Amino acid sequence: GTALLLRLAKDFRASGRIIVADSAFASVKSAEKLRQELGLHFIGLVKTASRKFPKKYFEDLELQQRGDYFVLTAESNGCRLRALTWNEGKKDKKTGKIIKKNFISTCGTTLPGQPHKKRRWTNTNDGQTRYYTKNVPQPSIVETYFKGAQKIDVHNHLRQGSLNLEQRRTSR
Repeated sequence: GTALLLRLAKDFRASGRIIVADSAFASVKSAEKLRQELGLHFIGLVKTASRKFPKKYFEDLELQQRGDYFVLTAESNGCRLRALTWNEGKKDKKTGKIIKKNFISTCGTTLPGQPHKKRRWTNTNDGQTRYYTKNVPQPSIVETYFKGAQKIDVHNHLRQGSLNLEQRRTSR
């Protein structure tokens, strides 16, 4: 994933841009390489590529309320990194434990960002269904990630849906 990410981002070398990546590309190694080799910043959602990432430490943390987060900072190979875990509030259906989202970043702050808006539906006394919005506090790093992550989703919908790229035959 890191080599592909570097090839995709090479045209943005030294532009100071932020690369936002989903879990397919997010790792400490990706963050370091983008910063060192191309001068780009990185924010990514870490799921399985957790080498050098304090995933076990974050799993053992108890975050009580929606919006709670914990950040660790480190310097690795001359690159300043932030590892962040955030309690969005979703619970695992099997265990009932809160599922935390883990991020790796070379930029951004942990100052409060705009709240994450969660839509919820409820049944009223007259039998109608209506929705309401629940605001979940989030740090600026998480806000920046989700602003960019929607572009990833749009691309995936185009690739899989209307363009149907995965079904086309290629000569390679």
